[in-house]
Order: sequence, then C-alpha cells, then structure tokens
Amino acid sequence: MLVFDLGYINFGLFAQLTLAHVTFVTRAKSNLAFQVERVLAQSSQVQDAIVWIGRGADRQQVRLISVLYQGTWQRYLTNERDPQRLPPAYAVALYWQRWRIDDGYNVVDWATSHLTLVGRTPSSDKEGRRYKVRPVAARNIQTVRQALIFVKPYPRFYTSGC
Repeated sequence: MLVFDLGYINFGLFAQLTLAHVTFVTRAKSNLAFQVERVLAQSSQVQDAIVWIGRGADRQQVRLISVLYQGTWQRYLTNERDPQRLPPAYAVALYWQRWRIDDGYNVVDWATSHLTLVGRTPSSDKEGRRYKVRPVAARNIQTVRQALIFVKPYPRFYTSGC
C-alpha cells in the first residue's frame, strides 16, 4: 500500500498503480473534478462513494471518502473500492500515519545537522585515528541509512585511542 500527500496527484500514476494491483490512499484536492457512480455510505460525518476521475486514458473509478473534521470536509482517494477491505476510518487513519514518516525524516535532518559523525575517513592515518566530520543533511535514503550507523554524539563517544 502506498500513502502519499495530495501534492502527488497524478491520474496516470493512479491508473498504473491500479493495473499493478498496488493500493494507494491520498488526499483529494479541493478542486477535484469527479462524477459519482454510486454512493456506498452517507451520514452527517462520513460520505463514501465510488467516483470517476480523470479523462481519456486516465479515466478511472476510485473511492472518494469525505470526513467532516472540525467543521471542514476532508476528502481522500483510494483505489481500494471495497469498503469491507478498507473501511473509511482505516483509510483516513492510514493517511494520517504518513506524517509519522515525515517525523522520521525530521529527526534524521536534525541528527545530521546537530551531531558529529565519528569514524574512519579516507583521510584517516594508518593507525585509524578518528576525525570528526560535520555532515550535510542527507536527502538520499541510502545515505541516511549509512549515516545512522555512525551517528554518535561528540565528544562523549570519542575517546583517545578509538
């Protein structure tokens, strides 16, 4: 399952994901043009419907889930059209877990800008003395993984003879 922000709205991508049997959940833009095919559920707090979005080759059916939250209707799209497999409350909860991923990246950004990497560097001498290196915030997940292996607070971690 993919969960992504409404900034990534792309009907062509949605169609490709559906063909590849990859379920997604995202927010719907406020200006989303859609045509209701059938209403699955409707109450004063939740509306769940199968709708048509897109044009031409990108035209497809998706589920539009609308939830009244603090006086404002929040809308979500998913290609999982069966409400038994993905109830509206689960779709909304999954979308909001997306922010937990951003929290993780924020921690990594903070760590790479406030901590010192201590380890062998290409400029280490033959005895393998360690030198502190100020990292730049990592934007590549592989770089993040490699950096996290070596992130230690300096100077508490650093001792002579390391």
